[in-house]
Amino acid sequence: DGTLFNTEKVNYHAYNEALKEKGYSIDYTYYSNYCNGRHYNDFLPEIVDNNEKTIEYIHKRKKELYSSYLDKAKINSHLFNIIESLKETYYIGIVTTASKKNTHDILNYFNKLELFFSNSSNSFKSSLSTQSLLYDIIYK
Repeated sequence: DGTLFNTEKVNYHAYNEALKEKGYSIDYTYYSNYCNGRHYNDFLPEIVDNNEKTIEYIHKRKKELYSSYLDKAKINSHLFNIIESLKETYYIGIVTTASKKNTHDILNYFNKLELFFSNSSNSFKSSLSTQSLLYDIIYK
């Protein structure tokens, strides 16, 4: 989190809304200190008493709610300026732990989706894996 976009507040609001649907809630300070950057299976059990069905429900709902809070994200304008300057010479890819849908939604929200689409095939040039948000820049 924080490479292309700082989505801490996006994730917080989506998780908190999903938690409230099940009768739980967390404040932003708690989320920032104990949840942000951790896998949901590592922090949700501490909040919902390790109830597996509730954990999976909250995780699923958080993903559904994510795009509702994209206005809370902060773009890394400096990094996108660098990417813009490189896009004619290099293929730009993205590696993230975020879902393909959420990645697509945030890039689209900030009008940056075209950086990761091939002009010739209109295919998404992303390599989504379980790594941190990183760039895979390949010389054309």
